[in-house]
Amino acid sequence: MPKNFHAQVRYNAINECLKNKWHQPSSSSNLAFCGYWTLSELKECIDSRLQEIKGHSDISERTIQNDIKEMRYGSLGYAAPIENRPGIGYCYSDPDFSITDNPLTDRDIEFLKEALLILRQFKGFRYFDDLEVLTGKLEQKIIRMELPAIVFDANPNTKGLEHIEKIRNSMKQKIPLYLSYLTYNLISVETIFHPYLLKEYNNRWFVYGFSAYYSSEGVYALDRIEKLTLYAGVPFIIGDLQKVSTYFKHILGVTNKEETPIEKIVIKVIKPRSNYIASKPIHETQRVVKENKDYKWFSFRLRINNELISTLLSFGDDLKVCEPENLVNEMGLITKKMDRLYSNHEELSE
Repeated sequence: MPKNFHAQVRYNAINECLKNKWHQPSSSSNLAFCGYWTLSELKECIDSRLQEIKGHSDISERTIQNDIKEMRYGSLGYAAPIENRPGIGYCYSDPDFSITDNPLTDRDIEFLKEALLILRQFKGFRYFDDLEVLTGKLEQKIIRMELPAIVFDANPNTKGLEHIEKIRNSMKQKIPLYLSYLTYNLISVETIFHPYLLKEYNNRWFVYGFSAYYSSEGVYALDRIEKLTLYAGVPFIIGDLQKVSTYFKHILGVTNKEETPIEKIVIKVIKPRSNYIASKPIHETQRVVKENKDYKWFSFRLRINNELISTLLSFGDDLKVCEPENLVNEMGLITKKMDRLYSNHEELSE
């Protein structure tokens, strides 16, 4: 376990000891010193806690002294009023103090404010209903109206968001879904569906899973789901963990034709537009392969799909595809069609 976790275990153990005002230290039988703890007694308590967690304890008294110093003056923000009486031990000078009563430092509160302002932007997602309640409670405690410093491209009016909660419940409970889905050809299909993964792309939500209708796995847009209910009439088909976790690895977007090979794609981008791609990679496999004073070349390992082509076209004449040849030809055909389209100066009919 991480060292900071063990440190927190020690802080909590010290806190629990010093909160006990009826403890008589082994260093004195004088009742006036009830609530004091010797260093060895604190060590014994901490050793017991760590034994339960990791099976052994190798904490020194020096470490505990440093922990006490950290609780008093460190970056934790506890400002614990720990008194040390030589020859007797340690106690809280404020009998009502506990590190759990004021766990947030000013820095913590500032971070939490930023997080709350970000979370506000996701209101409207039914999946985040419980989060909205929690956010409201926290806002009453630490924040009023402030302008967000960070804005996400989130649209709470996007169609299909109302399905997220039910799909998540299906995945967690391992209960299939009965859904009615409108295909891109506007054909309504009803199927038993076993969802494995939710994915957001370009402000739209998709679900990847197994469809009984097609007897295969695939991706479905949430905004095309017409009806969705939990269906316990058949066992849930568990997806292959390796396949689910890597399904989107070698594609841009959500269209994954697995029979399509993964290819090396090389693009040439004019400067300074290439700096934009360098700072915001198109895909995680992006690499710089060449550079001169005018251009920068990037490579990827991807399956070619419509999302990739659309992304490359969005750079206009700042970008040229160099390889593979089939993608070069495809881009050429599209740009020729666009040229013919814009060469025809027809006015809109009234």
